[in-house]
Amino acid sequence: MHNVYIFVANTEEEEEYKAMGFECNIVVAFRGLVNARNFAIDYFEDDQNILFLDDDITSIKVLDVEYTKEHKASKSHKMEYCEFVNSINSYFDDLRSKDLFMFGFYPAGNSLFMKMKRTYDLRFLVGNAFGIINRRDVKNCTILSDSKEDYLRTLQYFRKDGGVMRINSVFFQTTIYKGTGGMNDENRLINEQIACDYLLKTHFKVFAIKKCKSIYPEVRFIRGAT
Repeated sequence: MHNVYIFVANTEEEEEYKAMGFECNIVVAFRGLVNARNFAIDYFEDDQNILFLDDDITSIKVLDVEYTKEHKASKSHKMEYCEFVNSINSYFDDLRSKDLFMFGFYPAGNSLFMKMKRTYDLRFLVGNAFGIINRRDVKNCTILSDSKEDYLRTLQYFRKDGGVMRINSVFFQTTIYKGTGGMNDENRLINEQIACDYLLKTHFKVFAIKKCKSIYPEVRFIRGAT
C-alpha cells in the first residue's frame, strides 16, 4: 500500500496507527480537517491524482445496474473494496477528459434518488470522499471551523473550472454526527449554525436553507446557481 497515506494530527496519533499495523505511509500533518487537507495538497506534486477518504467511512453503496435496467427501479448493494479500487482510475480519466479537477459522490444513501448518470454542474460533493487533480495553488477554504468546508470547496472548484463531476451511483456510509472526536465535539451545533449563517449571508444567490430532520442546520445549492 505504498500509494496510501494517512495524515494524522500529531506524533501520538502516528504511534497509534503504527501500533495497529497499517502497512502504508503515515504522515504527521496539522490538527483540523481543512488544515490536514491543505497540508496534503502541499505534500503531493501538482497534477497528481489524489483521492481523499475520511476515517469514519463504514461502507460503500453502489446502484445495482442490472436490477435498475430490468425493473426500471433503483436498488443498491454494498460495493466491495476491489470493485471500488478498480473504478478509481475511470473517475480520474473522466475528470481529465472533461478538463475538470474535482469529483465526488452522491451525498445521501437513498437509492431511489441515486442515478447511473454522472453530472458536471453545481451539485454538492460531500467531503467524506472526493478526488482532485492536485494544484498546490488551490487550497481549501474554512469558516472559523471545519463545518461546511465541503460546500465551500465544491463552489470553489466549480467557479474556478466551470464544473465539478458527481458520481450519482455511489454513496459512502459514515458515522458522521454519531462518532466522537474530530468535528463531533460539544461545539458542533454552534459551529454548524455559524457556517450556515455565513454561507447564506455571503453567497445568498447560491445557497438556501435545507429542511431536514437533523438537529443540525443544513444548506443546499440553489438549482441553476453559479
